[in-house]
Amino acid sequence: MTCFPAPRKATSATEESRHLAGSYSWPFPWLEGWRKDRSCRLIARYTEMVRPACVVAICGLLIIFPVYAEPPESIHVDHTFDGHEVTLKVGQELKVSLSEAGGTGYQWSIPSELKGKLTPVLREREESVEASTGPPGSPRIRNLYFEAVAAGTANLEIHYRRPWESTKPHERTFKLRVLVRPVSGR
Repeated sequence: MTCFPAPRKATSATEESRHLAGSYSWPFPWLEGWRKDRSCRLIARYTEMVRPACVVAICGLLIIFPVYAEPPESIHVDHTFDGHEVTLKVGQELKVSLSEAGGTGYQWSIPSELKGKLTPVLREREESVEASTGPPGSPRIRNLYFEAVAAGTANLEIHYRRPWESTKPHERTFKLRVLVRPVSGR
């Protein structure tokens, strides 16, 4: 059994001179002077060492960076979900987008007394406002982001009010029941 194809025989004087000048015609010219059986054994020993090392490296990367069957995805809700229920898995993100009138001072926010009820199940991550492209006072969208951190149930309540009018009742309320399920397969 041979590991490498046999060297091609020169068919012309030009090819013969190239072969003698060091232009080898088989794929591994640095092994030309070695016996073929020895080079086969060296390559076999090399692959015996490299394959297990690659397997160990790949397994190590899979332990460090686990591959999940389902990547966390974002659930997006808006004002049409008011009074409804959504189900998340631990690790998923919930994005709540609510419209507010620009220039009036009214904005959507979670009252501080209700934030404590969310923390075992949901964690408020960030808040952003999408500015309107129309004239001043045009409606804009407030995005509130939450992360499901533990299995359980949370009643999300967001109030529409002016921040400086904390003693007055809020104008509107957005309510959403959030069920968080554990991730299966972990």
